[in-house]
Amino acid sequence: MTLKPFLFLLPSLMFLKFNFIGELYITELISLFILIISFKKEYFFIVQNLKTFYFFSFIFLIAQIISDLYMNTPANDYLRGWSNIIFFIINVTTLLILIKNKIENIYIFSYGLIFGIFLTFFLDPNVYAQGGQYWKFGIGYALTFLIALITTRISFHNLNLKIFIFLFLSVLNFYMGFRSLAGVCFLVSVLIVISRFSIIKSFYKSDKSDAYKIFFISIVIITSMYLLNFIYSFLASNNYLGDMEALRFRSQSGFFGVLVGGRQELLTYFYAISDSPFIGYGSWPDNPFYDELLSDLLVKYGYLNATVQNYSGEKLPIHSHIFGAWVTAGIFGTLIWIWLLIKILRALIIIFKDDNNWIAYFALVCIWFSWDIFFSTFKGDGRFYGAYFVYLILFINNNKDFYAK
Repeated sequence: MTLKPFLFLLPSLMFLKFNFIGELYITELISLFILIISFKKEYFFIVQNLKTFYFFSFIFLIAQIISDLYMNTPANDYLRGWSNIIFFIINVTTLLILIKNKIENIYIFSYGLIFGIFLTFFLDPNVYAQGGQYWKFGIGYALTFLIALITTRISFHNLNLKIFIFLFLSVLNFYMGFRSLAGVCFLVSVLIVISRFSIIKSFYKSDKSDAYKIFFISIVIITSMYLLNFIYSFLASNNYLGDMEALRFRSQSGFFGVLVGGRQELLTYFYAISDSPFIGYGSWPDNPFYDELLSDLLVKYGYLNATVQNYSGEKLPIHSHIFGAWVTAGIFGTLIWIWLLIKILRALIIIFKDDNNWIAYFALVCIWFSWDIFFSTFKGDGRFYGAYFVYLILFINNNKDFYAK
């Protein structure tokens, strides 16, 4: 019996979920069943590919358990926190078992995942999509990855065509209000352009240490992000992007720029981390700070025109993989995300060593997941999508010979 239809079906069922302790997805329960029946047979294959991933994942889990015990976290909250990490580990392992490091299986599973995002938008949209943000929280995300996946086909082998497509996706997403994905698509285009210079490609292929290459590509990414932010700030502040964008820019401008202005909860993370950097606040922690803290922090750092988001009386807002782990599990909870960021940079170096049909899609995966690590929620469907990204990044790192073909 062929697994190919199942590869498509499994991720397409992500719209099916129910509440038990926290949100549980039918897809993840199926993944657990697959892992249980396949683990013995696939043990050596799993360990060979995921040994280091398990090491850092279990450090994360242990750090979370210690923080929950120290903070006397309520049972319902710590069970949600522990299961979140455990299902993340299960998801990555099951993807490895199913896909088996075969590129044709990656292709089929990716289409199923994208189809599942479309189905989720139409059958079980989240509160933001229901509120009118249908592009950012539904169609736009899925459509961008669909078009990117199509560029892996042989008819899109021309790099100039890939650059044009991603510039188009950048403009489209920006026009539709999805600034983060617009910036990521623009950065993919920039990295492809830079990789076309023979001196850069020779550098990637050289015998220089990985640390040296990682430092170089990090500088390229940071410089590109700075230039992109500078261009956006200039255009928005001078009303070249319209009155609405100018108003949004002014409301999010301050000492740390629009990145923090648009994600005010980052200031709360930093305050919480500085208050308890080694031991976390536990899973799903209540907000321990006074009601006006966020308002005071915004004023302190120059966000004078910001409309304060009210988190009073709620859980601490967690919209970051790495900072969220630091807040809930303490400093040791960040190690897995730091390791994955290094793996992402190494994956980018591998990607741009050679021209390959997957160059743009894999670059999109790497850069978008980097964004997720810093600025997206690690729970619910986010942990399943995150597991998919982790699998692809580890695939690139562990299968360099394939990619060079």
